[in-house]
Amino acid sequence: MPSAAKQRYSAIQVAECILRAAHAQGHQIDHLKLQKLLYYAQAWHLALNDVPLFESPIQAWVHGPVTPEVFHQFKSCGWNAIPAPAGECAAAELQTFIHEVYRAYGHLSGFQLVRLTHSEAPWKHARGALQPHEPCNEVISPEAMAKFYRAKAKHAKG
Repeated sequence: MPSAAKQRYSAIQVAECILRAAHAQGHQIDHLKLQKLLYYAQAWHLALNDVPLFESPIQAWVHGPVTPEVFHQFKSCGWNAIPAPAGECAAAELQTFIHEVYRAYGHLSGFQLVRLTHSEAPWKHARGALQPHEPCNEVISPEAMAKFYRAKAKHAKG
C-alpha cells in the first residue's frame, strides 16, 4: 500500500475519505463498517510508515475498534448508511491510500470486519480479560497495531 505521506489528517477527514471511496464503488457504508475500515487504515499506515494517519485514539469497544470522535460525528445515522460527504478527499495521497485499504477490506460486511478485528491481537490485548459483551474504552495501542500488522505484511511477503 502506498503511504499517505507524512502529513497527518484528522480522523474525520480519513473517515470522510473512506465514505467517498465506498460511494465511488457504488457501495453503501454504515457506521459499524466505517469504524472498522478507519481502524484498518490507521493500523496499516502505522505498520507501513511508522507514523499514525491520524491522532485520535481508537478504543476496544464491544463491537470492535472505534474512534470516539468519528462515532460522535456520525452517530445520528444509527445503523443506516452514511451519505457521502461533499467535496474531495483531503489529499491525493490520502485518497490513494484509502482506496488500497478499501480494496483490501471493503468487500467485507461490518459484521465480518467485527469478527476479523475480534480475532486479532491488538483488539484482544486492549480488552484484556473482559468478556466479549462487557463495555470497554481502553485505547488500542498504536505500537501494538504497528507490530501486529507489520508482522502480517512480512508474513505475506515471505
